[in-house]
Formats: sequence, structure tokens, C-alpha cells
Amino acid sequence: MLTCNAIFTGNAIVTTRDGQKLTLDWGGVFNHLPDVPVAYSVVVGTLDGYTDVLDLSYTSGHTHDVIVPTETLLTPNPTELFVKVTCTDVTGLSTLFETTYKL
Repeated sequence: MLTCNAIFTGNAIVTTRDGQKLTLDWGGVFNHLPDVPVAYSVVVGTLDGYTDVLDLSYTSGHTHDVIVPTETLLTPNPTELFVKVTCTDVTGLSTLFETTYKL
């Protein structure tokens, strides 16, 4: 089965936290052909499958800052964030990377 021109490198998303700001860097997660443009979609939620923290569609960059919430409507006291990054190439084929971040 063909899934995107990107494959996993085996690296995780690099996270850096400074107070309530969490920087996500997925630049080392996907290995794709340099001549094939890709776009990334990123969702972050306090529950798996939700986007109550971030819903970012089609960015060409590989970093994004997230403000870590102290509470949301879904989760009054979040203990982890569920992060999903999708790499999509120009043909529409995509590869999904999922992880969690403990708060």
C-alpha cells in the first residue's frame, strides 16, 4: 500500500516547554523526497481525537507553538496532550504520526 512519499525516520516530535508555551518540532519525523512538496496538518487535544487545543491545517513549516491550557471545556485538569501530525504530498497521499505529551 502506497502512503505518501514520506516515511518515518524513527525520530519523535521534539518538544520544548517554556512556561505555558510548548513548541512542537516535527521536522525530523518524516523523511520525504526533497523535490516533492509536502504540507502538514497538526491537531492537539486534551483527549484522543479532539482538537480543543490546536487544529492547524496545511502548513509548510515544521514547528508550531501551542499554549498549554490549564483547563478546557472537555478536560477541567488536563494531564496530557494528544498530538497528531499528518504529512501530505502533492498527490494527496498522507502519513500520520501520533504521540502524547505528559503535562
